[in-house]
Amino acid sequence: MINEGLEPERANKELANDLAMAFRIKKVACEYETQRKKYISEAKERQKAVNLLEKKKKLKDIEAITGLSQRQILELRYEYIVSQILNGVHPRDIVNKLNISYSVYKKARNLYITREIIKGISKNDLAERLKVQPEVIEHRKYTYVIEALEKKESVDDVAKQVGCSKNIITDIYILHEIKKNTDVKSLAVQFNCSEKKF
Repeated sequence: MINEGLEPERANKELANDLAMAFRIKKVACEYETQRKKYISEAKERQKAVNLLEKKKKLKDIEAITGLSQRQILELRYEYIVSQILNGVHPRDIVNKLNISYSVYKKARNLYITREIIKGISKNDLAERLKVQPEVIEHRKYTYVIEALEKKESVDDVAKQVGCSKNIITDIYILHEIKKNTDVKSLAVQFNCSEKKF
């Protein structure tokens, strides 16, 4: 026994500490195992959703079969489209494989470009990944933000999709509008601020 030769009171404290530590270790191990099983289950559902997307199933059907939310399924579809783009699959093949419109494909591609540019990836690196000219990246770097805001999506939603602050989204849009020679007064009204900010 580990506690041999110790005074009885001290031995009892040591034993209590050892038991408490063993209990904590067992509790952590159980929590880990629960999380691992949950992760595996979610991974299986995600893979099932991707397989159903490839089989051209409707989003509502996939939602019912997998139990994933529509937002999760849309994010999976986005990730799948991006992975196909990065693997060099032709846009027409992606559109046909997932039974989506070309505009859905373009939206996913533009969102990817915007996210990567905001993360700080250089235009040249991104162009190399996507196998396009750097001028294409320059032209499309903020297309997602501009198109989303022109379709009257909220700045909050766009910022959440892109993964950045509302200020960055607002700045991107204002710069775009200023380049188009949009009236500063209308921008001030649109963003509830003074003209002096511009």
